[in-house]
This record gives sequence, structure tokens and C-alpha cells, in this order.
Amino acid sequence: DRPRWRDLLPLKLSVWVYLSVRNLPQTVQGVKQCYEDYQQMKQQQKEAEAGHDLPAREKRPKVKKAKVEFPVSDHTYDQTASIEDIEHQMDDWLQERRVSKKKAADWTEEELSLLSRLMVKFPGGAPGRWEKIAQDLGRSVTEVTAKVRQVKDSVS
Repeated sequence: DRPRWRDLLPLKLSVWVYLSVRNLPQTVQGVKQCYEDYQQMKQQQKEAEAGHDLPAREKRPKVKKAKVEFPVSDHTYDQTASIEDIEHQMDDWLQERRVSKKKAADWTEEELSLLSRLMVKFPGGAPGRWEKIAQDLGRSVTEVTAKVRQVKDSVS
């Protein structure tokens, strides 16, 4: 088929402009009506939320790092305390911290399972991946990454 004079681009553009201008009032009225419907729906949602006390989504408690407390000596300002006594106190305190870290470092089967599921949920390249995984596990980022390295090394 050969093009007809009605198929010429200038004629098509001029017809489109004419019809657009002619239908502009109905288009504006339709947009206003949609906006009013949207506002009304939004207002109804606010009223429904205010009327019903919906329980807020449960949030996991944030895990705070324990502050490091230095040992308090009975000989705090005692001039007779020797340096050896202070060194023994510090050694005992450091030993206690090592034992508590080892206890905190133990991973249960449930935590390992959750770790694997979270690694699938947050794949490599996801922004803030390790922070999100650590927050969900309730552990520090360094603990999580160290455990992942350890598991990868044991698999290979």
C-alpha cells in the first residue's frame, strides 16, 4: 500500500495537537478527580489506623557492645600497693576477659543455620551486608566475618 495524503507526518501532528487542545479540559478534570480520590483514600487509612490500635511491628532489640570495665582494686589509692600486685590484678582481669570472649565466641547450630540463611538473604555485593547479618545474629561484624572465614577454610 502506498501512503495517502492523510498519512503525512505534518498532517498527523496537526490533528494530534488539535485533539489534545480540545480534550485538555477533560484531561485536567480527570487528573483532579484522581488526586481527590487519592487524598480521600489516604484520609480513610489515617482514620482506620487511628480507630484501630494496630500492634506495631516487632523490632529486634539492638545489641549494644558491653563497655570495657577495668578492674577496681581494693588498693586504689593505697601507697603500699606494689607494682607486682597491680600486675597480678591486671593479669587476672585479662584472663577473665579471654575466657568470656571464648564463651561468647561459641556458635550454636541454630546460629550457624541462621548465618547461612542470612548469607543467602543478603548476597555478596549487597550494601551493608555484614552489618545487617551481624545485627540479625546479635553479634559483632568481626565475629561474623571471622566465623565465615573459618567455615570456608574448613570446607576447603
